[in-house]
Amino acid sequence: MNKLLLGTTALVGASVLMAGAAYAAKPTLKIGAYVKFEILASSQDLERMKTADPTRGYFFATDSELAINGSGVTDAGMKWSAHMELETDTSGGGVDETWIRFSGSWGQINLGSEDGAEDLMQYHSSSAHKAGDGGVDGDFYDAIDWNAANGRFAAGAKLAQDSGDDPKITYFTPRVGGLQAGVSFTPDLGGNGRNTSADDAASDDFQSSWGFGVNFVQKIGGAKVQVSAVGHIADHEDDDATPDEELRAWAVGAAVNYGNWAVGGSYQDVGDGGELKSVGDDDATSWNVGVGYSQGPVKLGLSYIHAEVEDPAGGDDEADAVIVGATYSLGGGASVYGDFFWFDTEDQAGVGVNDGVGFLIGTAVKF
Repeated sequence: MNKLLLGTTALVGASVLMAGAAYAAKPTLKIGAYVKFEILASSQDLERMKTADPTRGYFFATDSELAINGSGVTDAGMKWSAHMELETDTSGGGVDETWIRFSGSWGQINLGSEDGAEDLMQYHSSSAHKAGDGGVDGDFYDAIDWNAANGRFAAGAKLAQDSGDDPKITYFTPRVGGLQAGVSFTPDLGGNGRNTSADDAASDDFQSSWGFGVNFVQKIGGAKVQVSAVGHIADHEDDDATPDEELRAWAVGAAVNYGNWAVGGSYQDVGDGGELKSVGDDDATSWNVGVGYSQGPVKLGLSYIHAEVEDPAGGDDEADAVIVGATYSLGGGASVYGDFFWFDTEDQAGVGVNDGVGFLIGTAVKF
């Protein structure tokens, strides 16, 4: 299957090169960016700010990004687009995503460092909760010790173990009757833009990654209904000669938009990929639900996440969080937003118990 996918990609690439470049329409270029500033604070029982790295319990954060987009149409009528995404923040800049996309009546193919089908085709609570800093997919985890119990609680609504932005090939079918399917292949997770046939013996990550997805989008009455099922499988490299579990993750989700309201949610099971086989079963699962409302310049959202990890000794380690968010558009590309959050984590051994509350206040400009 790997050879078939790579061979298909080669044919698509050849057709692009053979098109009459001298007659091709002039491509377009667009540049966009955003800059964010946030204030985060929390009060919690097991504050890592007081144990590992003592601080004052609150901090400031910035985030900025520059996106360069190009697009065009070949003489044969095939559309193409390219994207370069640069993280420009002083806390850690670098290239985030770079990809080329071709599309036509036959579907769409993505080539490069971009999210896979298992990520792009999902629906979940953040499909509805788009206020504040993004609900359970926001930055509030940076202000709390979410993984006090075991380090494997899902942090967000999206599939916790996906292929990220590692270099890959992704194909999406045309949408027919509301249905669309997609598949991604990534040679090596952790490739960071460039893979070679020789892998880093110290990486101890996954290879031969396949991401799958199918979703359904349809207008039913006055509502827009969206349903998805995605999966991700990969082989563990076992470079350290220690038997580890293979990656086997999946998720189902849905979102419904009706007027100014939206609701969404998902359930995911990421198994115990990467964990030592000698540990025994410690599968990680989670579910989330969110509600969103928008009216003019105002957006409101409420979401909840519950995460569990099986404890080989018996029982489950658990974590819960509730996030309430709001955004107000000031016009001209500027906005202000805020979140209030509550969380609670605990494990069977009683050594990872933590709970607390906090807030996030931010402003952003897009241009």
